[in-house]
Formats: sequence, C-alpha cells, structure tokens
Amino acid sequence: MKRKLLILGAGLLLAAALLPFLLSPLALAAAQSAVPYAHIRQNGVRLYHKSADGYLPVCALPRTYFVAVTGAEEDGYLPVGYLDIAGYVKASEVAFVDFEPKNKYAEAASLTVISDGHEVRLRRRPDHTADNVIGTVPPGAVLYYYGQAVGAPQVAPLGDLWYFVRYTAGGTTTRGYIYNLYADAAPIPDNAVEAADPPAAAAETPSPDNGDPLVPGGALSTVVIVCMCIPVVVVCALLYRRQTLPR
Repeated sequence: MKRKLLILGAGLLLAAALLPFLLSPLALAAAQSAVPYAHIRQNGVRLYHKSADGYLPVCALPRTYFVAVTGAEEDGYLPVGYLDIAGYVKASEVAFVDFEPKNKYAEAASLTVISDGHEVRLRRRPDHTADNVIGTVPPGAVLYYYGQAVGAPQVAPLGDLWYFVRYTAGGTTTRGYIYNLYADAAPIPDNAVEAADPPAAAAETPSPDNGDPLVPGGALSTVVIVCMCIPVVVVCALLYRRQTLPR
C-alpha cells in the first residue's frame, strides 16, 4: 500500500511541475501549428468539389505549391485547403512533407480582364452554353486566379481553357470562371520550396499576475497548481500516520 501511495504522490508532483508548460502560450501555439502539408509535384493536380454526383473538378492547382491537409483520406481523396478555398485532391497526386512551407500558395497569381469595352460574364461552371452566369466583371479588372480549368470551347481556335478566379467588388467576393479569350493571365512562377522560419523564442522575463489563464504566473495557473499540490500533502500525511500507528 505504501508503494502505491508513493507512486501516486510522485505522479501528482510531476503533473504539477508540467502544468506551467502546458498552460504556456508557446505550447499552445506549437499544438495549433501542427498542420500537415502536401506538395503538388506535378502538373494537372486538380482540386475537386464533393457533391452528390461524386468528385467534380474545380481547377488545376499550380505545380510546386502546397495544400493544407485537413482530414483523413477517403475513397482515394484527401480533404485540403488551398489559400481561402477548400476541396479535395487525389491522394496519389500529392506528397506529404514533414515541415511547414514558407511559401504555401501562389498568392500573387493574377489576370487582367480584357474585352472591347463590354463587361465579361463570370460563370459558375466553365461552360458558356449553360444558364450559369453569376456576375459580370468590368474590362481592366485585375483578378486573382487559383488555376486553370477545362471547359466548353467558346471559340474553337482558342480551345477549352478557362480560369477559376476570385472577384471582389462592393465588399462582396464571388468565385467563378472566365474564358481565356477575356483573360490576360500572368504565368505563375515556380515556388521556391523551403521551410518556414521557426518561431522566435520568447524572452524569459518575469510575468506579473495579470489574471490571464493562459499566461504562466496568471491567477488561474497559480490556483490550479496549488489545488494539485493539496493531494500531495494529504498523501504525505497518510504515509506519516501509517508509520506512527502502533502495530
């Protein structure tokens, strides 16, 4: 019995010693940044939208950049995030990395809308034959584009190339497709693949009691540590009492 009580007391002391670290902002930040990333190593890796009809292609993501993996593989697809959109990629087309990339997404990809003075239609799908217009974009507007998509050829000699874009006007953001006839798209440069800089170590300065429960030295940290030490005192008292009882 004495041995069990000693083990229990040691465990409580260890928990009390670790508690300040577990409550520190640095530890919380490290836990929150543990996001797995996967590298897009080839051309033609598509982002898909999952619907009742299956996985529908949205656009091809630019090679050499990354997706943030947000869940487990299902049916050969991984749920991912790319910049400010979410979808799925084929698990076989990306490769996990063991670091956080410094440059994750092609954030500077842009195109300029061109026309003979009229506004250009923004469509829900890359198909000019369907009733899927969701807005119009003025000529000269500069849009962000996530990647290219294959759709209906509006002009046969120009082929079936569309761009999946983001357009913001009047505080409203719309995402859709523009045909290549109306887009002067800047090529997306290859990514310089490198790991992000590690977070700077916080200076070890005394922390006043400011009442913040997540700051070492805060009121809640002190109260919890004291509460966890109380059972240790009780255990020691029981051990002492057992030793002093007449046999």
